[in-house]
Amino acid sequence: MESEFETNPCLKVLASIPYCYAGMHVDALSPLLATSVRDVGDTGRIFIKEQEYSVFNSYLVPYYASNESELNRRSEQLVLDRVKRFFYSTEPGLDVPWTREAIAEEQYAYIHCTDQQLKAVKGRLLVGVMVNRMGRLAQAILQRNIDGISLEIAHGEQEYKLSEEQIAAFRKEFRDYYHYLVQDEKKTPVRHVHRQDGSPDRDGFLLDLVRELGKPLMMNLDNERYLYSGLLQKIGYAMEAIDEVRRAMQLLIDEPQMQSVMQTSMRGEGKAETYAMLLDEFTTLCRARSGFKAQDRINFGAVRERIEMLYEQLSTVHHIIERRSTRGYSPTAQGTYLLIKGVAMMHDMAVTRYPLNHYSHSSREALRDESSVGLFTMSVSIWRSSAAQTTAQQA
Repeated sequence: MESEFETNPCLKVLASIPYCYAGMHVDALSPLLATSVRDVGDTGRIFIKEQEYSVFNSYLVPYYASNESELNRRSEQLVLDRVKRFFYSTEPGLDVPWTREAIAEEQYAYIHCTDQQLKAVKGRLLVGVMVNRMGRLAQAILQRNIDGISLEIAHGEQEYKLSEEQIAAFRKEFRDYYHYLVQDEKKTPVRHVHRQDGSPDRDGFLLDLVRELGKPLMMNLDNERYLYSGLLQKIGYAMEAIDEVRRAMQLLIDEPQMQSVMQTSMRGEGKAETYAMLLDEFTTLCRARSGFKAQDRINFGAVRERIEMLYEQLSTVHHIIERRSTRGYSPTAQGTYLLIKGVAMMHDMAVTRYPLNHYSHSSREALRDESSVGLFTMSVSIWRSSAAQTTAQQA
């Protein structure tokens, strides 16, 4: 094995899988390998130990090739996957199958609603029924029939087979929903939809999923390469955002008040260091997971299993510290909450393969601090300032 794996215990799981360099930053590589990666540059590709990687944002991302014979089958899988991911990532109760006429009526009511609270409720419902129907329409278009799909059409002799006219009508309906939902970020009803935990979507993740839902209908080999480039960009930025959260968490761990409550709560010396080691491994594997396809069972399966185990271990530590923090260590209660938040955020980015510091890489630099990672790092800074004042007052 290379020196990276010999000197870093966090890489033990990665060392056992083929794509062992997944998620690694160029600065973490051996000098010889780092030079090779830098020579390739961003958006280039490189073979390492017989495995091909793309390079973006100085991170190594596993490369998965496609061929034309797979596209139709994969397109249908992508549609179903993205619809499923959308509803998994949103507040419950939005995945409802409506007819075209019912959606048109709800859209009219939403557009003409003047009560802002009611408009937000209607907007969330409208997005849910549109995305649900877009998924069914896309599946019918790709299958060229409605076998097993609930869509209203005039049945002929061949009950399930679609004519070219019906497919064209479905395509137009799909495009109408798609453009309505994605063409204007400031006006789209998607802005009303919350994430699964009820929090607002500060990073454009749900809107991005809707955009991704429309892509399989346009896919061929040329634009799949273009689409892969866009996915690669998001994965590279997600890996960077995971590291950004980890650096902010280290600032918390290094604070004397957090060091003290960790040592007292966990009854032993060096517990803060042990926690940091768990967090390092968790961070490393979160970056790797964001680069793997779920269908890649060999690489993805081993990393996911270890991540979930570490997530449970970290949650147990947080629970212990949290209980201690509420018994005389109140200044650390908010610090513990931020540790919990940071771990959850890294896990979320690993699963969604989407950067929660999205705005830092767009033209809207002024919105950088409004991203989830931006708000998290700001909260850490505020907590550290408050902790320093408390320490000074106690002295």
